[in-house]
Amino acid sequence: MQHYLSIMNGTTYKKEKLEVVSKKLAELPFVQEREPWNLTMLGTGSILNLNLVPKKSSQVNVLIGLLPSNAQTTDNKLLVTGEANINLKNSLGGGESIGLNWQQIQVKSPRLDLSFQQPYLFNSPFGVDLRFDLFKKDSSFINISGRAGVQYSVSSNQLGSVFIENLRTNLLTVDTNRVKNSKRLPEEADVSSVNLGITYQYFNTDYRYNPRRGNEIEITASAGTKNLRKNNVIVKLTDKDFDFNTLYDTFRLKSYQFRVSVKAAHYFQLTKTSTIKTGFNGGWFQSPNIFRNELFQIGGYKLLRGFDEESIFASQFGVATVEYRYLLGQNSFLFAFADGGATRNNSQSRDIRNTFIGGGLGMAFETKAGIFNISYAVGKRDDAKFNMRQAKIHLGYVNYF
Repeated sequence: MQHYLSIMNGTTYKKEKLEVVSKKLAELPFVQEREPWNLTMLGTGSILNLNLVPKKSSQVNVLIGLLPSNAQTTDNKLLVTGEANINLKNSLGGGESIGLNWQQIQVKSPRLDLSFQQPYLFNSPFGVDLRFDLFKKDSSFINISGRAGVQYSVSSNQLGSVFIENLRTNLLTVDTNRVKNSKRLPEEADVSSVNLGITYQYFNTDYRYNPRRGNEIEITASAGTKNLRKNNVIVKLTDKDFDFNTLYDTFRLKSYQFRVSVKAAHYFQLTKTSTIKTGFNGGWFQSPNIFRNELFQIGGYKLLRGFDEESIFASQFGVATVEYRYLLGQNSFLFAFADGGATRNNSQSRDIRNTFIGGGLGMAFETKAGIFNISYAVGKRDDAKFNMRQAKIHLGYVNYF
C-alpha cells in the first residue's frame, strides 16, 4: 500500500499526496474506505490511518455477439459468438491478478488467454507479468505465445515493463492442389520468433472504470529474430518439372521483425452527467517476410465496432474513436459512438489498403447482480456498400464476487 500511495515510511510530509489518497483507494479493486483517512500527529512526525474493508473485486465477464450470416457460415442463421473471462483479484492477499479468458468469436476459431501479474514483489516497486495465449484459426493455423516480464511501478498511475516473448505459429492443413497449381507458398507459413520488448502505461483519469475526464495511454514495442520453417507437406510435393523446395528460396529463412502498438484516450467532461471520449488505437508490424498468420487481427466489439470480430488482417492500422457518454451512475451510462479506421496489408508482397467507418449506440447499467451492457453497431468498408442488415448486436455481463 505504501508503494501504491507513494507514501513510504520515513518520507517527508507532502500535502498533494494526501489530497489524492481517497481517489487512489477508490480505484483499488479489492478494498474500499469504511470511513475517510485521518492523521495522528506525533512529536516526530505523523501516522496516516486508513480505515479499509474488503470489497468484491474478482469478476466474471460474459459477452455474447449476434452477427448476421457471412461467408463463414453454412446457412442464413445468425452467427452467435461468445467470450468468457475470469479475473481473480487479490485472492492470495498480495494484490495479484490471475486471469483466464476464453473466446469463440470466429467460426471454429477458439482462443485461450492465461495471465498472472504480481506487483510490488518483496515489498519493492518491481513485479512479474506472465502470459500465455493460444489461438486456433479454424483448420488453417494455430498460434501459441508465451511472455515473461518484469514490471516497475514508477508511481500509482505509471507502470513500465520489459519482457521476453516466444511466438510460434504452425500450419494445420495445406491446400496442396492450390500450391501445385500456383507454384506459390500459402498465405500462412510455419514461423517462430523470439522477441524482447517494453511496455509503458500511464493514466490520470478521475475514475479508472468509467472516467469523466483525464487521459490513458499504453505503448508496447518489441523487436526480435524470426525463423521461417519449411513445411514438410510442401517440400515433399512432387512434380516432374518443378522442385517445390525452391519455393522457399525467395524468402529469408532467418530474419528480424518489429512490432509496435499504441492505445490512447482522452476524456472531456462536458457536464456533471456527460463526457466525450476520444481515442486512438494503432499498430505497426515490419519484417522482410510477412505472412497472414502474423498480422494484427482487428474488428469487432473491442476495436473497430460494426465489423465481424477479428476479421480484418493488417500489418499496419489506425483506428480513431469518438464516443459520447451520458452518465447514469458510477458504472452506468448511455453512449453513442463513431469509429473510423485505415489498414494496410503488405503480406506476401501485397499492398492492400482499406478504410472503414462504423457507428452505433448502446448502454451499460449496474444492478445488484452485476453490470449489463448492450450495443448496436453497423460499419462500412470503402469498397463495399452500406448494409444495415450487417449490423452487429453485443450483449455483455460483468459480475463481481
